[in-house]
Amino acid sequence: MIEDQADDLLNEHQRRALSSRLAMLDRFFYDVEQLLSGDSPRGEMFEVINDLTEEQRKNLSGLLNEGRSEIRVSRDQFNLEVRREYVHRWLAGHLSIFWAILEDSCAAKLEGFGGVSPALAAELDPKIERLVRIVTSLKSVAIERIPIGDPLLMLTKSTGAQPPMTWYPSLPGRRTQEALCYCLLDSELGNDRRTQN
Repeated sequence: MIEDQADDLLNEHQRRALSSRLAMLDRFFYDVEQLLSGDSPRGEMFEVINDLTEEQRKNLSGLLNEGRSEIRVSRDQFNLEVRREYVHRWLAGHLSIFWAILEDSCAAKLEGFGGVSPALAAELDPKIERLVRIVTSLKSVAIERIPIGDPLLMLTKSTGAQPPMTWYPSLPGRRTQEALCYCLLDSELGNDRRTQN
């Protein structure tokens, strides 16, 4: 009876849109929980500083639990789809983005930020090239065993490249269009694939 009522209230496109939006919020709640409960992430070029007080953490945890409960109720009431994220697609998409960013980080591409020292290319470009090779190798490993029928595999065969999964507006025009196209394709074809598994 509840499922029948949900079908009357939402059409399939509305259900997919609502599912996607609540899934993104749910994932954000999860990320916040990880920041509250674990060590702050850090690397060679970034550091997350947890400047929340103990009282803030406690209050946030309570609100996150409340939010998760509301999401669960909506999922059950409207028969929403659980979004499944596949690691190989997440890796391939993000690594494509970073490949584009690195290609635009060599000395010649930095002229837009001011005059470039004649000596910069000899020092910077080899380092950028090594990072590009590493990123390319990571992507190759990630897509070694892509399931048959995956949209990423179809695009790889037709274009010879792996377009990004996520739209980054800062990318140059052509790459932005490719990223946005793949984002839309991932939303449509990927969602169909998830419902079949």
